[in-house]
This record gives sequence, C-alpha cells and structure tokens, in this order.
Amino acid sequence: LREGVPTLPVLIFRAQADPTDPTDARLLDLLESDLSDDARLAETLDLLRSHPAFRQAEDDVRRRAADARKLLTTLPEGPGREALDALCDLVATRSV
Repeated sequence: LREGVPTLPVLIFRAQADPTDPTDARLLDLLESDLSDDARLAETLDLLRSHPAFRQAEDDVRRRAADARKLLTTLPEGPGREALDALCDLVATRSV
C-alpha cells in the first residue's frame, strides 16, 4: 500500500466503495494519501481489513489457488509439482 500498488482488496473496495459512507470515504481518502506515515498506514490497513472487500479478496484467492491445484494433477509427481502446490498454499494463506 505504501508504494501505491493496487492490491486485490483495494481494487474490490474501490469498486464497491460508497463515498457517502463516512468509513468508506475515510478509507478512500487514506488510499489517495501518502502512506509513508506508520499511523496512517495502520489506520488504512485496519479499515481495509474490516471491510467486506477484504473477505471477498481472500475468498477469490483461495478459489484461484484451488483451481490451480486441480491443474497440477496433470503434472508428473516430483519436486516441481510439490513446489507449485506449496506456492498455492503460500499465496492463499499469506497475510496483508
């Protein structure tokens, strides 16, 4: 977020944000601001994590990881397949 890279939760939030809602409006303002300040970044993360968009992004990533894992069954067993399977877990369970 500090670098202004649009993450999936941010993209989903922006698509759903209601600028008339004070919490959404605050988060929109924060996302447009300089987040180099630790307190502003923490507030942004707290608001984003509590928004339904965050759960939707998590669900989407888990679905995509499950789909990718199904595709791995066409590969021969071995270290490469195991590494890709582990990558599915890593991507689906990493924290923001």
